[in-house]
Amino acid sequence: MKRADLTEKILDIKRSKEWTWKRICAEIGGFSPMLIVGALLGQMKLTKPQAAKAAELFGLSKAEEAMLNEVPLRGTPMPPTDPLIYRFYELVMVNGPAWKALIEEEFGDGIMSAIDFDLEMERLPNPKGDRVKITMSGKFLPYKYYGATGNIPEYGYTDIRRGERVARMKPRPAGLNPGEACTASRFPFPHSRSEWRGGARVGALSLRWAASAETFWSNLDPVPLLSLESAHERNHQHS
Repeated sequence: MKRADLTEKILDIKRSKEWTWKRICAEIGGFSPMLIVGALLGQMKLTKPQAAKAAELFGLSKAEEAMLNEVPLRGTPMPPTDPLIYRFYELVMVNGPAWKALIEEEFGDGIMSAIDFDLEMERLPNPKGDRVKITMSGKFLPYKYYGATGNIPEYGYTDIRRGERVARMKPRPAGLNPGEACTASRFPFPHSRSEWRGGARVGALSLRWAASAETFWSNLDPVPLLSLESAHERNHQHS
């Protein structure tokens, strides 16, 4: 049996039982309804416990249950011919250039992930006709500029996110020695997701990457960084 055959079997049982997708998703559980329906239609995989629940619900064999837990060959022929699906294809063709321009201006050179991704569909009552609301949320994935050296950024984030540190920092406190000034060249924005702590570059940037870059820069206080620079210099003096 191929995955397409299993999909047809599941749809036949759904028709004969007159079940709704809402009921089926409630019985299987554990995922967004979008993912569960996608798995039963052959585009996603279920976990083993979910596959077991689906097998019990639809009366599937062990082989069919195992198939629901396998990674499928995803995708459909392009361009789509079904009118509802084609409308989304048309939506991307028409709005895609604007999406690209705005995403690149806000985030940088990269893509919105469709893997680290959430997708929701809602029905919005409206006196002029109910509306479909679809919400997509995907992690921004910057291009990696492999082979980058010196001050060349390693990832394709916007300049707002990775640079312009000196221009956005608060004024240096009065009486501070010029040698203790924190500069962009000495402490570049940690675009490689690491930071200086006591002169050692370690992983796990403490700031949440989901936070607004503008808020980060506007609230940045240079004093902690200055103390880090001093510690960095002391470490070199003692080494």
